[in-house]
Amino acid sequence: MQLGICLALVLSLLALCWVYAWAGVRWAGASANDAPRHHVAVDGLRGMLALSVFVHHAVCTRQWYVTGTWNAGGDRVFEQAGTAAVVLFLFITGFLFWGKLQRQPRLPLVAHVKSRVLRLAPAYLAAIAVMMLVVGLHTGWRLLVSPGRLLNGIFNWVVFALPGQSDVNGLKDTSQILAGVVWTLRLEWVFYALVPFLGWFAGGLWRTTLLLGLFFAAEQLLKFVANGLPAEEPHRLLDLGIEAAHHLARTFAGGIAVAALLPWARIRWPKVDFSAAGFSTLSVGLVLGVFLCLPPEHNFPEVLVLMLPFGLIVLGNDWFGFLTSRPTLLLGRISYSIYLLHGLVLHLFFFALNRVVPVASIPTPAYWAIIAALGAVVIAVAARWYRCFEAPFVSRRA
Repeated sequence: MQLGICLALVLSLLALCWVYAWAGVRWAGASANDAPRHHVAVDGLRGMLALSVFVHHAVCTRQWYVTGTWNAGGDRVFEQAGTAAVVLFLFITGFLFWGKLQRQPRLPLVAHVKSRVLRLAPAYLAAIAVMMLVVGLHTGWRLLVSPGRLLNGIFNWVVFALPGQSDVNGLKDTSQILAGVVWTLRLEWVFYALVPFLGWFAGGLWRTTLLLGLFFAAEQLLKFVANGLPAEEPHRLLDLGIEAAHHLARTFAGGIAVAALLPWARIRWPKVDFSAAGFSTLSVGLVLGVFLCLPPEHNFPEVLVLMLPFGLIVLGNDWFGFLTSRPTLLLGRISYSIYLLHGLVLHLFFFALNRVVPVASIPTPAYWAIIAALGAVVIAVAARWYRCFEAPFVSRRA
């Protein structure tokens, strides 16, 4: 499929999902009033990123049924719908927590951990509970492995797959029930674990630069250690360390660098209106350029290019008002649930449909019409999930 057609399809699906959110705000009484007061456009961006990942995994789902492989079929735009979205997601995490350390270098450890657990665990554990029910459905409610191995597999998922995204009860590719999204959450938990001990580095631009250099050095050191170990033996902790250091030195680092540069930028350009149309055109154009031109990699070229549009957003750019519109902010509020649950919706729907009509035989236009309809389902389910498993815990994150 041509790049232009792929991009038009992605943008059309995102626009349609925005219309669904608009309908929710207009007729269903959904609210975006409790959106964050600082960097509101960043919250709106988060909603678009979660939907972009949904589109990416819709492509991967079709590939799974057609070819038996979980990928986006080599189409750069579809690959970037996942890759660029994750880069920007981790930018947001790095940016927000670095800003927090700039304001409060000595972050209370217990309060920090409590806040993260209350924010992430309820919705996640509820999703994992549903995933285990789906595992039971696929395995005929029969024990296919030893009880110890079953419990170990379940435990790995309960702790955000920090030991790895294990198969449960012998079900191959268990992680695909949630479209494999938990890999980013395990990286975020590594970052959260480090945050309370990084306050000194938030004290200035040079200290921050030193930290990013240390992250890169740690990655190279861990890779050196790994090269000296037998390749055929599993080294889960070391592999997690290498993956985490890679992203700490790149994707998280992008957000950290923007946060470190933000005070300087505000002093340097105090009277510049970054919400102006020219900056919106530049910001959107750079993001689209990444989708069309860069290879989909979580690496320095993509990070460096995306830092500019992200920096413009945190300086007040809102993409012609789109990122701060009520439907977009609603999507931002429920973005975590969208991210967690879209894979479950795709998996269950196409598993059921495949029993009636082979998914591989569905014409491409019909498949995308189905995805367009499922966008409404994902948003509705995520909104209810947010209300049940996120909102009740927000006020308790003191």
